[in-house]
Amino acid sequence: MLHIAICDDEKNFCEIEKKTISEYMVKNNHPCDFSIFQSGMELLEQGDSIAGFNIIFLDVIMDEMDGMETAKQIRKITEDAYLVFVTAVIRHSLEGYKVDAIRYLLKDDRDFEQTMFECLDAIFYKMSKKTEKCKIEFKSGKVVYDADDILYIESRLHKVIVHSMKDGEEADSMRGRLDDVEELLKEKCFCRIHQSFLVNLKYVKDIVGDKVMLENGEELNISRSKYKKTKKEWISYQGEI
Repeated sequence: MLHIAICDDEKNFCEIEKKTISEYMVKNNHPCDFSIFQSGMELLEQGDSIAGFNIIFLDVIMDEMDGMETAKQIRKITEDAYLVFVTAVIRHSLEGYKVDAIRYLLKDDRDFEQTMFECLDAIFYKMSKKTEKCKIEFKSGKVVYDADDILYIESRLHKVIVHSMKDGEEADSMRGRLDDVEELLKEKCFCRIHQSFLVNLKYVKDIVGDKVMLENGEELNISRSKYKKTKKEWISYQGEI
């Protein structure tokens, strides 16, 4: 489910934006919900919850706080939201680069619907290319990894060892518990195949007997108690890609 915010002091135009975006989302089978805000101040009152929005549409010209200043404050909370300026007049276009805005859309554009659709196409393209990051907390502190770069995570001698898919990169070794790491990665495509191994299903080439065959040629043992679960999760993952 995508969470979309529309911030515009023109109530009627908020409805036009919502209707246009909804049509695109239905057409492309992207479930979403909307939150409407009549001012930048009202949006910023949401505090850290702003980080929950995937896409934020901002009017540039608003009372109290304009869209550009609102965008700057949003960027202090989250770098991940896609920002789109929707305005009657193109101003401060160069400043848009400072807040990493995706597009400026003109309200009186005759082809507003087409322009909005093209903007959303660009956003979904960027989403498809965006590497998912995950924060893993060890006793030594939090470490950020690209989830796609993790081949598997191993537990050995009270340490957690993160094996990367990147060629020539040494494994990171830190004090921690694999149980805790598994909990952090439970929403991602990782499977606990053994007391000592948490594997990224993306890089499982095959399951032969009681072993997982990885894309880099490594083989890892599957414990008897986790064999059925491992096989089921891998088959399910294959069906999703």
